[in-house]
Amino acid sequence: MGAFEALRNVTQVPSLAAQPRPTAIPIRALVVARRIRGRIRFVVQVGLTDGSSREIASPFQKPAYQGIAAALRDLNGDGTFDAVLFSARKALSRRKVRRMVRF
Repeated sequence: MGAFEALRNVTQVPSLAAQPRPTAIPIRALVVARRIRGRIRFVVQVGLTDGSSREIASPFQKPAYQGIAAALRDLNGDGTFDAVLFSARKALSRRKVRRMVRF
C-alpha cells in the first residue's frame, strides 16, 4: 500500500494557476543619447510596470547608422514583451537593418 500511495503522489499534474507572473513587465521603449566614457552612445530605456527602467545599449550607433529606432516585441506569445527590436538605416548605402536583442 505504501508504494501505491507514492505512485499516486508522483502522477499529480501541477496546476497552471500556481505559476507566478513576473512582477515587472516592460511597457515602453525609448531611445536616448547617453555620454559613456566621453562619447555619446544611443541606449534604449525599457520602462517597467513597477516604475523602474533598464537600459540596453543599441547595436547601431552614429555616424555609421541613421534613423535609429526601437520597439518592444513578444517572442514566445505569452503576452509580455521579452525583446527589443532595433532598426536603423546604414548611412552610406541607405539599406535598412534590424537586430533583435532579448532582455
